[in-house]
Amino acid sequence: MPRKRKSNLSQSSNKARSMKVARLNETFPQAELRRLEQAEREVAHRAAQTPEQSQDRRRQHAEYLASRRAAETPEQSQNRLRQHAEYLASQRAAETPEQSQARRQQNAEYLASQRADETPEQSQNRLRQHAEYLASQRAAETPEQSQARRQHHAEYLASQRAAETPEQSTLGFFSRQLT
Repeated sequence: MPRKRKSNLSQSSNKARSMKVARLNETFPQAELRRLEQAEREVAHRAAQTPEQSQDRRRQHAEYLASRRAAETPEQSQNRLRQHAEYLASQRAAETPEQSQARRQQNAEYLASQRADETPEQSQNRLRQHAEYLASQRAAETPEQSQARRQHHAEYLASQRAAETPEQSTLGFFSRQLT
């Protein structure tokens, strides 16, 4: 009687187990190479997707993130937001001035397109929520943080004025007089 064959499932789990052991034993350069190759495969896979598949993938990912965030404790949420802020700060610190300008321009265009689609009620709601957010931030500030915020804002305004042309400066003066 012939021997019973193993199922494909056990073969795939054996392969997954051996790959896991290999990952645990790989050096940092090997791990970087593996991640790079995986990223390239993902880019190629996404490029081959139809718009419907791409939209479905993004929807599924958004649902996954929403479920993870719903299960977070407040401490975990705060930690995730802090880590993300640190990541963004490190990304911005590594940018060239041209990259910073391109990022700001792209963000400004995105926000303009978002605001162009708003109804007057949505605009009013967004402005109200932003004002409430700023008020809550200021209420939680220490006197030192308030002083630092005001100083930073004064420096920002001074740099804006220093960059103005004489025509802009005159226009700004007259528009302030009209209000």
